Amino acid sequence: MTKQELITMIKQTPGLTLRKNKAGEYTSIKAEVRIKEPKFSDSKTYPVSMKGYSDASAWKINTTERVKSGKPIIKVSKGWTFKEAIDATDKDPDVGWSNSTSNWNEIGYQKALTAVDFFGKDKLLEDVDLQGIKDYKVHLKSLEKGRDGVGLKETTINKYLDALGKMLRLSFDVGRYSPDPAKRPPKIVKLDHDTSESNHRGFMFDLEQGINEEQDFYNVCKAQGSKFLEMGKLVRIGVLTGMRLQEILDLECYQVNLSRRTITLIGKKTKTKMRRSIAFNEECKQLLKYFMGNRIGKQLVVVSKHPAFLERDKKAKRTNGMHIWNAHKIDRYFARAKKAAGITDRELTFHSSRNTYILRGLESGIKPHIMQNIVGHRNIETTMSYVTTQVRLVSDDNLKSYEHDANTANAGI
Repeated sequence: MTKQELITMIKQTPGLTLRKNKAGEYTSIKAEVRIKEPKFSDSKTYPVSMKGYSDASAWKINTTERVKSGKPIIKVSKGWTFKEAIDATDKDPDVGWSNSTSNWNEIGYQKALTAVDFFGKDKLLEDVDLQGIKDYKVHLKSLEKGRDGVGLKETTINKYLDALGKMLRLSFDVGRYSPDPAKRPPKIVKLDHDTSESNHRGFMFDLEQGINEEQDFYNVCKAQGSKFLEMGKLVRIGVLTGMRLQEILDLECYQVNLSRRTITLIGKKTKTKMRRSIAFNEECKQLLKYFMGNRIGKQLVVVSKHPAFLERDKKAKRTNGMHIWNAHKIDRYFARAKKAAGITDRELTFHSSRNTYILRGLESGIKPHIMQNIVGHRNIETTMSYVTTQVRLVSDDNLKSYEHDANTANAGI
């Protein structure tokens, strides 16, 4: 494109004007945004070049969108560093990890801290480009967790990327990403993973083939004893109630009615913000009594009977110096017990106890829409996905196609 063609294009673009010097030469592009409601006026200058034209157009469009959507336009000399971003994100009343009711309040901050350590606490967010994001993915793939040196799963890596993305989005939304409000954070593309099978892995059970993964797992927990035995009890509670791990850990004594054998989950402490009631059997009652002891009211249900090892756990008032179960510790104990039981499938996690409850309930004849309410799925499609991916639940229906008149009338080749 010639300079004259560029000048003609700039003149034809609304909101952009050209500035001349005394010699009559075009020296800069002026991008201007004027909005009556809400009242706003601002302008920026760019060089007369194709890049200057692109930057001016992007600034005008993005600034207009931010003003009309109510996002602040804050003029700053520089954007947030990674240290400033993680602190501000954690304290944010809407998206902060400390305000979350999921297991993000335990591990979200730590996952974000991994990004801070990788990029550097003093590095500006706006200095991270698409290649930097790709390098961070490579770094996450190289990480190993636990004493067994197991690599991170794709779904886990995506949670690390979510933590980084949350910092980038907040900084942009509050106008602290860059002095140039038109500059946007790079797009984070997550890793692909199987969303059908992996999310629905339960404990396998097949008497004909002699498979009973759940019992094998408990046998290891009993043999190891101590905290492993307690972790096994928590797994069994998940199998018998279908509760999510964080719902179990957040459970308070007043929510459990031992005489009626019901648990009432309040909306603010569930993933989908839905209040629901769960009935449990005598076995589950004894497991809950093991953890509750004589505590009542708003005291935690899940309190270990083993002394804390870490100093910070010893100082925790709510557990009186006893071992504190959280998602991270349970993941580690679960992985060790699973390995000792000879189970190598990475998709078998504590969440499999919830999947086991759902699959066994559906196989026993519970209607999907009833199961949806029991386990707190927001959408019926989530519950139905358990049905369509399990051979036991669809095999009979598949065989019905062979009963069609056309199939019975034809003997085949």
